[in-house]
Amino acid sequence: MIIARRSTSPPSRFPAPRSSSPSYGLWRALTDFTYADNPFAWAWVGEFVGKAPVYLLFNDIGDHDRFRGFEFEDGSQVVPVLEKCDIFEFYLTNETADYLICFSHQEILYAAGTAKPWLQAKQLR
Repeated sequence: MIIARRSTSPPSRFPAPRSSSPSYGLWRALTDFTYADNPFAWAWVGEFVGKAPVYLLFNDIGDHDRFRGFEFEDGSQVVPVLEKCDIFEFYLTNETADYLICFSHQEILYAAGTAKPWLQAKQLR
């Protein structure tokens, strides 16, 4: 069973990075989003993605305007993989880019698109 395939070209609906600075995050380009300032919020993403296919993306170390990542056929495998990693800035979306979830290096979870109402509701619980 394939858990993830390597991917270097995320869906094209992402906002374009405006800087090649290492401190730049794709989340800075979002205009309609919500966020949760919680260092453990990365573990919540499994609730949203479920078993649907998902892209796990991160900035290329040598080129911050380029993304590297993996396509998970089963989104429920994303959190178990993240649990085995050091904390890093990552992005999640689906093939049609209906949502963008970002976990920043500042340990803030951002949600846009169809993920925005999910994160808003999560914070009310």
